Amino acid sequence: MFVPLNESNPPTEFLEAIDPWALGFLGLAVSDANHRLRQRWSGIELEPLQGLADVLSRFDVNGIELNIELSLVSAVRSGGNEELIGDVFYIPPMLSEEQHRNLILESGLDCDPLLSEFFRLFGGLRELTGLGKFIYDENPWPRFRKSPKFRSEDGKWDGSHILFYSVDGNVLIRRDDGVIGWTVGVEGIISEFAEGSEEFVDQFAEHRQAAWPFDPYGVRE
Repeated sequence: MFVPLNESNPPTEFLEAIDPWALGFLGLAVSDANHRLRQRWSGIELEPLQGLADVLSRFDVNGIELNIELSLVSAVRSGGNEELIGDVFYIPPMLSEEQHRNLILESGLDCDPLLSEFFRLFGGLRELTGLGKFIYDENPWPRFRKSPKFRSEDGKWDGSHILFYSVDGNVLIRRDDGVIGWTVGVEGIISEFAEGSEEFVDQFAEHRQAAWPFDPYGVRE
């Protein structure tokens, strides 16, 4: 259920189910809604995450999506096309500090402070309401299990943390040594994407400047 910012009479079921943070956008002018979203990322100290926040801050908040029970703030690129994947993003409320801390500790990702902070600030970020999404509050944290269709040499990726589910069905995964890769199911391979979290965040921020799905194939001309 999508409700635009200027909706004066949203459905009762929407008001009863929506998260208070998301509800706070309702009735705001676009400029005020953009400011409210940017406040979420105020105080970022890690440069790669600030770069990503700067990219997402160029989008204009246009409404609130209630996806089953998950509240999502929707934003579209200024001058973009709402029908194009990559020109719109959806983001849920931040988890509480306790929820996030427990999720990261139980997943074992506390060894990667940059990635931990990425999921605190941008967890659940998605291209569509149900697809093209980063992990949000899944506990236990999903792990990749290598199937026989992948090469035997890709066994080193077995048990990797899943970070992102792409629209085309592939997943972005992180090995225990910090290397991040894409599954490419149609080819039965896993391709290295980034040597670590900083490179991953930088590449995602660069990718998000284009109206293309985030997937193993990159931006197509």
